[in-house]
Amino acid sequence: MMSKNYDIFISFKDRDNSGNPTKDSEIVERLEEYLNSKGLKVFYAKDRVDAIGADELSAETERALRSSKVFIALGSREEFFLSKWLQIERRAFLKLKAENNTKVICSYITPPMQTENLPDDLASFPSFQERKDGIFDDLYDFISGQIGHKTEEKTADHSGKPTSKRYTYAGLSIIVALLAIWATIDYKNIKEKENGYKFIKVKKRSKTAGNYLDEGNTYSDKGDLDKAIELYQKSLSVNPRYDKAYFNMGNMYRRKKEYDKAIELYKKAIELNPKKDDAYFYMARTYGYLKEYDNAIKAYKKSVAINPSRYVAYYNIGDNYLKLNKYSMAIEFYKKATGADPKDASAYYALGYTYNQIKEYDKAIEAYEKAIIADPKYENAYYSLGYTYDIMGKYDKAIKFLEISINLNLKSDQTYRKLGDLYYKMKEYDKAAESYEKSSPQNNAMFTYDKLAKAYAKAKKYDLAIAAYRKSWEANSFGVSQIRIFEIQLIQNQPFDKALEKQYIEFFSRRENAIIFYDMVKVLQDIQNHKQVDMEQWRQKYGDVSFKWDFELLQEWIDGHEESETKRQLAEALKIFNTMNSDKGVR
Repeated sequence: MMSKNYDIFISFKDRDNSGNPTKDSEIVERLEEYLNSKGLKVFYAKDRVDAIGADELSAETERALRSSKVFIALGSREEFFLSKWLQIERRAFLKLKAENNTKVICSYITPPMQTENLPDDLASFPSFQERKDGIFDDLYDFISGQIGHKTEEKTADHSGKPTSKRYTYAGLSIIVALLAIWATIDYKNIKEKENGYKFIKVKKRSKTAGNYLDEGNTYSDKGDLDKAIELYQKSLSVNPRYDKAYFNMGNMYRRKKEYDKAIELYKKAIELNPKKDDAYFYMARTYGYLKEYDNAIKAYKKSVAINPSRYVAYYNIGDNYLKLNKYSMAIEFYKKATGADPKDASAYYALGYTYNQIKEYDKAIEAYEKAIIADPKYENAYYSLGYTYDIMGKYDKAIKFLEISINLNLKSDQTYRKLGDLYYKMKEYDKAAESYEKSSPQNNAMFTYDKLAKAYAKAKKYDLAIAAYRKSWEANSFGVSQIRIFEIQLIQNQPFDKALEKQYIEFFSRRENAIIFYDMVKVLQDIQNHKQVDMEQWRQKYGDVSFKWDFELLQEWIDGHEESETKRQLAEALKIFNTMNSDKGVR
């Protein structure tokens, strides 16, 4: 999975129970822009359920958690903090913090949420209340103090271009206030009197397009996008050819997720100022949100043609070509990104990922190694080296790099699962089970407990295997785990668990594709107990059913029988079952 290193991980509730964007999602976008302007890389996961569809962190989210130095839990309601995904993300980061105490956790609370209502696992960490002015300075001061981050002297204005001097918000407020006072006084109407100066007439000056633009920027910083748009429109009423107003208004519509309107405004800004690389850049990003990747690529190319130093555009072009599965073009632009900034580990990583997609594994390894040279603590690159060596069948090297990945104090459940898979392939079942145990199976319960149980079963630790399958059943009552328990009891020549057997039959009796698994192990049990079995009748009942099942354990059990009529009947039954199996490689 391709990913970058991040400084900040923001955990928040993106959508409410009706599927509508929450107020928190708007605050997070504003916070992201603010932290980006300070030179910090920010990650947050959106649309988790739609994107993942399981009780498991996506690989990208998991890796972002590992690379991030600061975890911000953001929310406006107590139930948001208690939602499943926020708890999963928080629990994962707390585990990482226990292993690496330099990691930082804090919360950012917005009304109507109150500090005293924070969950217990956040209560002992610093929290920040949303300021009335909507500015994040307090939060940033805390973050920079904790991780030793210094803002560059050059900062970005609302056009996205660097300014020559850094101003504090307080300083800007004073300047704006002085300008406002100056604008309300007509100094030509001051008449000198013997007893001093006296104002004869006060005359209010008209606001300029720039005045309205500055006011709009202030509301933009506060997250009041509609008010900002209103002021940008006033700016245009004074100067209809003011490209900055069109550009800033486009940014507001982008943040409102009204992407077509945003693109229309970016195009207008470009029409008035064809050299405005920012407008091309953010228009490209907006096309990406719409999954119009070809248009995004065209806009990024125009942006970097105007401003060649904007090398991140090369990286983004590569990303868009990758989404179009145009791997050779993606490789070309990732190489341009590495050429423009040889210290950008994420660009080398993306290059390696793309080479993996076209199975050029040696080149993928070379790219990942360069990512590590650029950033020796780039855990994702070590993991991907392990992943690639696994594909190449070089298991010893794969294990070496996965273990380096773990030893970076950025431990990953996914990495332990991968180690478990490798040890399983190498038939080192005890080591496989140990790795699966370390992967926090409760966080990905059914999937990992099944693997753990299979490793224990292969190591002939049947009691531990049954215990793991029971945990899998508790996590997801799909029924596979019970059948696996029956298999192990069959292998040990033990009767089936009566309570479990009754539960399974009651639950799945009307589902032919599920009850067939029970009937299979029941047939094998009857043969083992020397009972008469009519396989032809069984074949007629289930002849049109197709399923996926792994018969590895049962095959080993049958092969271990001494030559006999029982062994012949068991083998014949299993052969019939296998003819209906659509995936003989399932594990």
